[in-house]
Amino acid sequence: MSDDRPADDQKTENIDLTSDTYSDDSSFPEYVEQDYDPRPREDVARIIIAVSLVALFVFVIVWFVVVGTINVDKEPVIHNLLQLILSPLVALVSAATGFYFGSKK
Repeated sequence: MSDDRPADDQKTENIDLTSDTYSDDSSFPEYVEQDYDPRPREDVARIIIAVSLVALFVFVIVWFVVVGTINVDKEPVIHNLLQLILSPLVALVSAATGFYFGSKK
């Protein structure tokens, strides 16, 4: 039977972690409070989202054109798939670009 407690004949060492000594280490720079301005990061996020969605939209259109010209015999399936994918994608691109350009001052 293994017990984590020391045996009675073993001496335990107590460590005092509450030292009264304080070292004034000035190696850290002094903290200067500044007002937080989130606008630069918001602009970058808006640009990334808008450009990504527009690039995705262009990729989907080009992909469907290429697939549609290669597989002419599967035109009804491609048409249904295009409607299924393109409708929400147009809504997302419209919302993202509207939000991006609407927030410009």
